[in-house]
Amino acid sequence: MKGHGEKSLPRHFASHPLGADILAEADIFLTKRSRLAAKLIIFKTVRGLSRFWRGALGHSLGKRCYGAVNPLRAEVWTFHKDGRETRRVESDPRYFCIIGLTARNLTMEVITHEATHAAFAYVECCPRRFWTHPSEMPQERFCYPAGKVARAINSFVHEKGLYR
Repeated sequence: MKGHGEKSLPRHFASHPLGADILAEADIFLTKRSRLAAKLIIFKTVRGLSRFWRGALGHSLGKRCYGAVNPLRAEVWTFHKDGRETRRVESDPRYFCIIGLTARNLTMEVITHEATHAAFAYVECCPRRFWTHPSEMPQERFCYPAGKVARAINSFVHEKGLYR
C-alpha cells in the first residue's frame, strides 16, 4: 500500500537551521504535467552538504562525497497483535528525491552520477510512468529520466553562473 507522508518537505531549505551553506536550490520537474519534483540543493562546501545530510535527513556521507541523493521513501512495517504484519511505503507528496551537490564539484561526472540516482528514485516512486514502449530495452525507463534530470541540473547551474 503506497501512501504519502502527512507533512511534505519545505519548498525552500535555505532557511533550515542546517541550511547556512546552501548556495542555490531549485525544483526539477521531469514533464510539464508532473506533480512530483526533485529538489536540487547546491551547497558551498562538501562539509555543508555532509552536515545537512546527516542533521536534516539522518544519513551520513563519506568524506569524499561530492553529491548525494535521498529518495525520500520509507518502508513502514506494522506488527499487529494477531501476528499479522502490514507494510506500507511513505513518500513525500511534493518531492520524489533530494539531490545535493557541491559548488566546487559541479562536473558532468558528478551531475550525471547523481542524476542517475535521481532517475532510480523516480522510477521507484512512479513505476507506471513509461518513457518508452515496453518492447524497448529495459534500461530506457531509467535513462530517459536520468537525462532529463541531468539536463535540468546543467541548465540551472549555467543559469546561476555556478560553473567555474
